[in-house]
Amino acid sequence: REATRLLGTAGADVVIGASGLPSAFIEAVGLIIDGGFLAEVGNFTDQGPVEFNPFSDLLRRDVTIAGVYGAGPNMLRLYETGLRILERGGDALSRVVSHKVPLERVQEALEALSSGYRLDDREVIKVAIAPNG
Repeated sequence: REATRLLGTAGADVVIGASGLPSAFIEAVGLIIDGGFLAEVGNFTDQGPVEFNPFSDLLRRDVTIAGVYGAGPNMLRLYETGLRILERGGDALSRVVSHKVPLERVQEALEALSSGYRLDDREVIKVAIAPNG
């Protein structure tokens, strides 16, 4: 399976599909562990169909797939509020993101989230992954 090749495991418990490419949706399905969950947020415009077998890709593997299109009936209001926060300038996320870690420390961050919520001798609130350090 693709997950074993890419992740070195049977798959991920949760996968977030955010690229918007139909082929990435199929790749995301292949990365989920049996019994896992896929939140698809990227295909919010019609980019065409994909090859998908409901039996082998979904039911036999007991996978849950959720399409996340927006923020529900209050979507426009929430977007406007978010834009106003960003327009104020400054680091709007500084109160939410407690840690920024490079890719090399993702495993350490995940372990902190599952055991004690401490990383670098500080409480973990939200971890942001900074791919370039």
